[in-house]
Amino acid sequence: MLFTSKAREIALDLIEQFAAQEEIVLFTSNQSPPTAPDSVHPFIPKHLAAPKPRQLAYLCHGEKPASAIAGFDHAAARAERWDLIHSGHLTDGSPNVTIQQIIREDEPHPIFPNDPAAWAHVVKQARDGSHLHIQALGLACRIERLGIEVSCGTW
Repeated sequence: MLFTSKAREIALDLIEQFAAQEEIVLFTSNQSPPTAPDSVHPFIPKHLAAPKPRQLAYLCHGEKPASAIAGFDHAAARAERWDLIHSGHLTDGSPNVTIQQIIREDEPHPIFPNDPAAWAHVVKQARDGSHLHIQALGLACRIERLGIEVSCGTW
């Protein structure tokens, strides 16, 4: 499913609202925003959700413990130039697990130019039934899954 830039902007605004309501701080990609003043970068929120005082932890269905992430076949993912990265925890205590491109210094041109391109590859392979890719999407944190679904559609 392809989204227009306006639909993508609306979806990202909804993700930001969800994150604010659930007391989650969004993490942005390390991509630089576009230089055109009126353009909207589809992967960097307009603002970050402000952290609020912590209340009850919210773990949605599908959140996995760190042991499940450690059991993931990182070598197979890295061979395809992407990996599942665990970088701390969201403000609700759930693991912040993202799917990111892997850039090797010995390759002049990376296979994936950015993380969303790696997402598209993972989603395509998951749709084709690959256990590795289905597992990666299942282990990604809910905010990452929302961003992937906005960018690539459902799997």
